[in-house]
Amino acid sequence: MTRLEGTGLLHNMSAPPRALITFRPVGSAARGGSAVEGVAPSGLRWHCRVDVLNRFWPVEPGLARDPAEGIEWHQTREPERRLLAQAMAEERGWTQPDAALASEVDAMPAEAVFDALCDVARRVDVDALALPRMGFLVAVSPTSRRPATASMRVAVAVLARRRGTIFGRHFDPLPPSDVWRTLDLWEPCSLRTGGAR
Repeated sequence: MTRLEGTGLLHNMSAPPRALITFRPVGSAARGGSAVEGVAPSGLRWHCRVDVLNRFWPVEPGLARDPAEGIEWHQTREPERRLLAQAMAEERGWTQPDAALASEVDAMPAEAVFDALCDVARRVDVDALALPRMGFLVAVSPTSRRPATASMRVAVAVLARRRGTIFGRHFDPLPPSDVWRTLDLWEPCSLRTGGAR
């Protein structure tokens, strides 16, 4: 075997081929019993939780969602529609969308829903919401107990500025690719700009 033939057999054994490497901040008890609230040993601070699905279709605490519920969310885009209607209502200072706004959103084709979500995200003042300059979005387990944000404008702002697992306050808004998973936004402590929402 020649030297060139041998290099084709080399592999990085620290990460097997097609391995998915995930990041999960974990807390620990600080020495002396004075843990800093929301700060992981990695130097990240929990900022907020975005949970669109459970905001509109809650399940019992500590239970996982049944994947066989038969709800055609992929076809109807109902989570995105509810997210849009609630975010637009919050823009107008309402606690809930009225019948006219709900009907308007229900009548939109899927593409228009995504475009409208991008428009809402552009109108959100991310500085006023104290969103971090950058952060990491991590999927969480159904048993995690952190409270989710009640503001769907915050949810739209975060989801539209997501690039994989990275959040950037000044990223141009894109159509949210996945509003069904529960995501925690973690920010580096050195970049902290405001309180958790």
